[in-house]
Amino acid sequence: KRWRAWCPALVPLCFVYVKRWLGAGNKLTHHNVHRVLCAALLVASKWQVDQPIAMTSYSRLGGVCVEELNRLERKFLNDLSWSCHVEKTEFETALLDLLSY
Repeated sequence: KRWRAWCPALVPLCFVYVKRWLGAGNKLTHHNVHRVLCAALLVASKWQVDQPIAMTSYSRLGGVCVEELNRLERKFLNDLSWSCHVEKTEFETALLDLLSY
């Protein structure tokens, strides 16, 4: 039940958000990759799903406490300039990129 709000559309949305985050001058490392992906998934879930999964579930998934997850979400959104909307063509391109792997 905890993950009932999961939807497959979150994956390409996350991909777009991480690409934007990288485009803002950030870098993925082995130290931050799980935090960045968790923040991207959280933001995508809140943007896409009416009742997103609880923060405690995301904090367990990312191996961070809820307070750190809140900070990660704020920083991630600030790095994206709070730009969460994804045009259909950008979403479709991300989906095709993911399917090509």
